[in-house]
Amino acid sequence: MKTYALQDAVCEALAAKQQGVISRKQALEAGHTVRSIEVRVTSGRWKIVLPGVYRMRPAPTAWLGDLHAAYLWAGLTSLISHRSAAALQGLTGYRRGAVEISSPKRLWPVDGIKAHTFKPDDRPPFQWIHDLPTTRVNRTLYDLAATEPLRRLEPAFDDAYRRDLFALPQMANDLLIRARRGRGGTTKMRTLVASRDGDYALTESELEGRMLTLLKPLAIDDLQVQLRISDGDVSIARVDFASPSRMLVIEVDGWRYHRTNRDSQRDKARERKLTLAGWRVLRFTWDDVVKTPGAVVQDVLQALSVFDARTV
Repeated sequence: MKTYALQDAVCEALAAKQQGVISRKQALEAGHTVRSIEVRVTSGRWKIVLPGVYRMRPAPTAWLGDLHAAYLWAGLTSLISHRSAAALQGLTGYRRGAVEISSPKRLWPVDGIKAHTFKPDDRPPFQWIHDLPTTRVNRTLYDLAATEPLRRLEPAFDDAYRRDLFALPQMANDLLIRARRGRGGTTKMRTLVASRDGDYALTESELEGRMLTLLKPLAIDDLQVQLRISDGDVSIARVDFASPSRMLVIEVDGWRYHRTNRDSQRDKARERKLTLAGWRVLRFTWDDVVKTPGAVVQDVLQALSVFDARTV
């Protein structure tokens, strides 16, 4: 009786690269027969996880194992997409858990898997992540735009933009093509692309850099950047800019860390502590710094002059 030891070894090697799973097609190509596969399933050595997909060993990472199983089930022309792709790419707001896939063929519904279809002659560009073909970030964002609310899409879009995972001109060009083809999500994506031009705040460091450019010509003799302020032995806050001799703090509120009600409450509590410790606080937004820099400079000069007048 044939033992299929060599075939098992080949399948084990494949499964080791696929989070413990193997497809029926792969097992047959390795030299197994329909009967030998049935024997392994019946004996419990192999466990059916999806039609035509078997688990040979525990998955090192359960979610990645589920993705590999879904990919093998859908076929090698399929791609990990949508929420699953966003989680693999580490986009803000998308955690591991969802199993979402796109295929050129219509797939039968299976519990736990969200399947999408793309035209066979329009397979999206992809990248390999954890040995899985995954839609590139541009396509991932457009897929999310067609299926997710703007409140979830926007943080992911900005995260990818901050990390230079896509070029805004290319995204705008893709938008024109998709709009002509009547693809979903173009309205949401148009909103995001249109508002993120060269004057859009991406990071706190960028906004602080712009503010520092405004402050340098003022020749503030003791200007400090990222100063840690304490009241006695108690640390109060680390502030963006400060003139300790004048007890003046200058803060810039970027989009990323000052957008929620919780952020606002935290900022107010922090400002109260600074005020009680004797500091004056000037706070400016991205729009202030970028759109009305002259007014920002005037406000800072006025704060400086008020102190200087008091010390005369």
